[in-house]
Amino acid sequence: MTRYIIRRIVLLSLTLLIVTVPIFSIVRLAPGDPALMIAGSHATKEILTNIRHRWRLDEPVWKQYLVFMRNLARGDLGVSVIDRKPVFPEVVRRLFLSLMLAIPAFSASLAIGIILGMICAVSAGKIIDKVLTIVSVLGSSLPVFWIGLVLIQVFSVWLRLLPSMGRGSIAHTILPITNLFLQLFPLTLRQARSSILEVLGEDYVSVARAKGLPELIVNAKHVLKNGLIPVITTSGVQFGMCISGAIITEIVFAWPGLGRYLVISILSRDYPSVQGGILMVVLCVSVLNLLIDLLYQYLDPRIRY
Repeated sequence: MTRYIIRRIVLLSLTLLIVTVPIFSIVRLAPGDPALMIAGSHATKEILTNIRHRWRLDEPVWKQYLVFMRNLARGDLGVSVIDRKPVFPEVVRRLFLSLMLAIPAFSASLAIGIILGMICAVSAGKIIDKVLTIVSVLGSSLPVFWIGLVLIQVFSVWLRLLPSMGRGSIAHTILPITNLFLQLFPLTLRQARSSILEVLGEDYVSVARAKGLPELIVNAKHVLKNGLIPVITTSGVQFGMCISGAIITEIVFAWPGLGRYLVISILSRDYPSVQGGILMVVLCVSVLNLLIDLLYQYLDPRIRY
């Protein structure tokens, strides 16, 4: 196991190294001039030339990349072109704010989705299964921004119970967390139902029942544990969505997380901020995939590394 973890960490480092090439290249292929964003549309050519020289934007791309990699090796992601702040502490701060929404929403969707998915699978074809299936399909079909606007309209405008946007107290996190939860929950429920329903038809489940084991023990020990593997696999992708893909939620509720930070940086042509934000997302998703692979062995003892 230790050798496997070391090997995966080495591969993670190589992944980050390889990912820097497309990130660095694509950001610079995007239309727009960072110098023009800094100086404004009425800046003279002399001012633009000085800004490009100051931020080394007038150098060849390969030389800019070598400077970027040299700084990255020292843990330096550069300085934001727009607000002149170091990128690394700002990205870490924004990531923490995104995790404040992602972890509760992801945990709730995983727990509730698995429980209700188990109920649907055990009660396949019954009224509760049909109702929950309709709810999951409806939840998957509704646009995320529309759900967020409805939550604001109901709980902030009509009932005046919760703040609609911004960051301040715990109350400010309730609506965006709910919006993220409603985005993830239907997918988890449908995946859990499908996976558990498949496991219920396996021979070892029939053998366990034939031995006279109580239905609760059969479902908890044999069905649920084996049915969780596909759910855990897709949950890694969903958690990555919570960090980087929750852009709409963060924009609707004006939450200053990493997704909103990336959008603003892209629109501002802030190369260091975009590169640092994307690298942080890649790092988080890679570490999460490693943890999921280690969890497989606990769920299925047949898996060996």
